[in-house]
Amino acid sequence: MTSDPGRAKILVVDDEAEACSLLREFFQDLYDVETAHDGAEALRKIGVFRPDCVLLDIRMPNLDGREVLRAAKPSYPEMEIIMITGVGDGAMARECQTLGAFAYIMKPIDLDVLESQVQSALEKKNKRGEY
Repeated sequence: MTSDPGRAKILVVDDEAEACSLLREFFQDLYDVETAHDGAEALRKIGVFRPDCVLLDIRMPNLDGREVLRAAKPSYPEMEIIMITGVGDGAMARECQTLGAFAYIMKPIDLDVLESQVQSALEKKNKRGEY
């Protein structure tokens, strides 16, 4: 996919292919969207695609979302990361925020809430002049 320099870039990371497809389809008219199906692939794509915002599932095999957040945020502090999980865990939410996550959203995903969080994350990034 060729990136439009005027459009924000979103990376969707989820080990469930259906979740990636749904979110890609939902956001593709507004943003350049790429997907990754595990944490290692996510880290590779972050380095190449340089997304403005990452929608990151927490529970994934091998390298989970917290590990991706821990590895990516220090290298790309301007990138906003929205954590997505099916497990309501206050301690995990606080840990993710401490590690630099912009937001923590529960599954099943309310797409209106997610869209609002993505817009807020991009507005924050835009106010810093980073995309």
